[in-house]
Amino acid sequence: MREGDISRYETGERSPSIESLERLADGFGLTIAEVMTLNQREPSSDLDVIVSALRNQPNKVIAIARRLVLALLTDPP
Repeated sequence: MREGDISRYETGERSPSIESLERLADGFGLTIAEVMTLNQREPSSDLDVIVSALRNQPNKVIAIARRLVLALLTDPP
């Protein structure tokens, strides 16, 4: 599966075939039902909340967040 295909699925430009859904699910260790509802589930952890907040942010914001996390991990408060 090509990266461009996944991007088109994410934007709604294309819909994946059943075979593509099976490959995605297998690749991530999920069921097809889980793949179909990834955007519909409630955040279940602090990490999910952080990832959701960073989704669709500009690369500059993501880079800053990465540096902050790494700094916290190397020099905890």
